[in-house]
Amino acid sequence: MFGPGDGIAILGMVLSLLLVLSIGSFVLLFPVTKRLGSALDQWIQIKRSEGMSEDEVARFRADIEGFRHVLQSVGDRLERVEEQQQFVERLIEHKESAMLPPSG
Repeated sequence: MFGPGDGIAILGMVLSLLLVLSIGSFVLLFPVTKRLGSALDQWIQIKRSEGMSEDEVARFRADIEGFRHVLQSVGDRLERVEEQQQFVERLIEHKESAMLPPSG
């Protein structure tokens, strides 16, 4: 059913798909979470003007900072995944070129 080199090709396809999905999800989710942070900040301002306590404001600001930290860590992880994907692709290309018979 599958030949000896098919495993590497399938692995490359799966990793490429994972890379595309992770980058796509980051591209889609980053603006959403950025707007969510802005909306929360505006909501805090409204609550503050309504007499929200300083403790509640500080708690909400800490939550927003937590969201920013999570987004940064997701971005860092995606960068590492991209680097790993590029390494695997170079490795596969090198292995495929080594498997080719000499032309001549």
